[in-house]
Amino acid sequence: MIIDIDHDIDGYDSFDVYQIDNNTIELYNPFNDTSYFLNGYQRYNFDYDYVFYDNIQYFMQKYEAWEKTYTSDYGALNEFDNENFLQFLSGGNDNTFRSSQDPNGMNPNNLYWDYTGNYGPGQITEGPYTIVLGIWERQLKQGNAITVVEPDAEEAAEATAANFF
Repeated sequence: MIIDIDHDIDGYDSFDVYQIDNNTIELYNPFNDTSYFLNGYQRYNFDYDYVFYDNIQYFMQKYEAWEKTYTSDYGALNEFDNENFLQFLSGGNDNTFRSSQDPNGMNPNNLYWDYTGNYGPGQITEGPYTIVLGIWERQLKQGNAITVVEPDAEEAAEATAANFF
């Protein structure tokens, strides 16, 4: 079987489709000798949460900035307490973030970014839906709110997304 794709942005591609087993197909592009293997799942046993958390960096990058809306009154104070905004950048190695000490309520377009660093999502032992972001643990609370916990300081902060890209 052949599947031809004509995409508005990416243009034309053609793939040969091969069934590998009951749940796997191969899309082979003969023009650039590239294969893509797709594993299929039934809706009743598919873990949508796992896919979301496995790709959490793209969710974080989707917003212009994350504004700190709450800081706990327990735990050790540290320099990160002065940061009021976080921004997760896409492109390159997809693990760069920036932080700003500008006051809450500022338009994300007018922020001065005080610090740039690297982060990387990773699994921790509390369960599959708690992620480590560099030195911070992060849990998604609602559609656009996260909780950031600094394990060494035993301190928590909450951030809310500001503006879509």
